Amino acid sequence: MGIKEYREKIDEIDDILLEKFQERMKVVKEIGEYKKEKGLPVTDEKREEELLKRIAEKATPELSEYAGEFFDTIIKISKDYQKRGNK
Repeated sequence: MGIKEYREKIDEIDDILLEKFQERMKVVKEIGEYKKEKGLPVTDEKREEELLKRIAEKATPELSEYAGEFFDTIIKISKDYQKRGNK
């Protein structure tokens, strides 16, 4: 496989990631609306810890640290999105 084929494969994966990111953020928005209605805080540290622990357990040892960083960033973006929706 040449560089062009590798890049095409990355583009395909990126398209899937974007689709799933948008799907996730739709649910994040719905959760934010639920939390606002119920007077719940945006941040749930216990849930965040559980999610990051689950990711660390599922990721390969080689990628565990990077997967944690990736999902930590997604959590930060999700909280920001919920906070903006609550304004």
